Amino acid sequence: NNWNTEASVLTRNTTDPNLWTGTFEVNSSAGAVMSFKYVLNGSTWEGNVGPDGAQNRSYTFTSTDPQTLPQVYFNNVDNLGPITLGTISGDQLPLTWTPGPAIRLQTKNDFQTGLWQDVPDTLGQGTATVTVGTGPAYFQLIGP
Repeated sequence: NNWNTEASVLTRNTTDPNLWTGTFEVNSSAGAVMSFKYVLNGSTWEGNVGPDGAQNRSYTFTSTDPQTLPQVYFNNVDNLGPITLGTISGDQLPLTWTPGPAIRLQTKNDFQTGLWQDVPDTLGQGTATVTVGTGPAYFQLIGP
């Protein structure tokens, strides 16, 4: 299909590390349709993301002026679902969530500052047991 994983590379947003953006020049006329899709790490292509489950996304040009495509999510997954907290036993807290490829659990102790850190061994999993202390702990799911 001539798709190239190195063409039109996206850049991670500096203020939102979960957002990737890019600017590309495409010369086309109003009404023309462009097919596109995204790839993770040069190997994991999204699939069945187009209209009615088609393999590719599509965008119809409205004019020859510069245009901004709407924000989309990899594989159209815009909500990774809730994290369920189990009962604490000692200092151990079990967490569960709906697993998925490239989805992982992250944590941090201060919601306002600091970076989210991956919880080890949660990539593609649906459960984890974490050690809790006396202070706050926040969790989120992150993925494609």
